[in-house]
Amino acid sequence: MQSTRKLVSLSIILLVALLAGSVLSLNSLEKNPWVHDQLVELFQNDSKVQLDMNRGEVTVSADQFAAEMILFAEDVLIYPFYMIVFAVFFSLFGLVMLSTFPSIAAAFLALASILSLFTLVPPLLLFFAANSLLKSEGSLKAMTTKNAI
Repeated sequence: MQSTRKLVSLSIILLVALLAGSVLSLNSLEKNPWVHDQLVELFQNDSKVQLDMNRGEVTVSADQFAAEMILFAEDVLIYPFYMIVFAVFFSLFGLVMLSTFPSIAAAFLALASILSLFTLVPPLLLFFAANSLLKSEGSLKAMTTKNAI
């Protein structure tokens, strides 16, 4: 049980660090001139865009393209951010429930690991923690309301 608590605590620390990093990257993405310059360069060096420019079919400038791509990236990157937030909450809930209801804790840790699967390291730790809880408890069992209170 102690090693499970350590695995869960370590994964929560890693998830919080990833959460802080994603907040910083989301907040600085639009203000970062390097990203803007790279997108402008990508747009200008694309052979298809050059062909379309010669034909007069391109209706967007390189700066507009970069600005729209950055806004699109911010819209897309918000979903992993929310997944990490929910994974942290589920991991914390699993850590709290660890000593009283290990099977429920295992379910929440497995759910947190699925939500944070794209981060690689914390889900591995959470899967190991949930697996060790299931081995010690037997399996997930439904509780009667009498035992829950």
